[in-house]
Amino acid sequence: TKSNRTSMTILIVSASALASLSFILGFGVSLMRNKEKVSIGYDDKNLSSPLTKFCRAHSNHSEYAPVLIALMGYIQLTCSYKNVSVPFWIQIVSLGCLISRILLTLGLTLPADLKRPSVFRRLGGVGNYVFGLALAVSVLFV
Repeated sequence: TKSNRTSMTILIVSASALASLSFILGFGVSLMRNKEKVSIGYDDKNLSSPLTKFCRAHSNHSEYAPVLIALMGYIQLTCSYKNVSVPFWIQIVSLGCLISRILLTLGLTLPADLKRPSVFRRLGGVGNYVFGLALAVSVLFV
């Protein structure tokens, strides 16, 4: 049905965007390594280094994105198997996860330094925990 396709699109697009962000951040790390002539590691004491900021953003994303993608996949497969639409509130939660991850990434890469959390970093961090936990609990309701 049309609602099944729409809900599938929202979860699949969210999962695809999260996966794409991993590769974009990895590419950013590679560009910064080339620019700063660093092949391995980074100076975690230099909080204004673009390489440090991209490495932190990539590491943080790599900790959470796989779990979010797996949860979205499980929900989508379960709903498809049962031939039901993904509940609307779960679709909203998955979008919240994606937006939170984007905000957190911007909050780690855009500021001049990482000494104090930016508004984007704070909102993204709180959203990551709230929406991520909501998505984890939502598997009990599909």
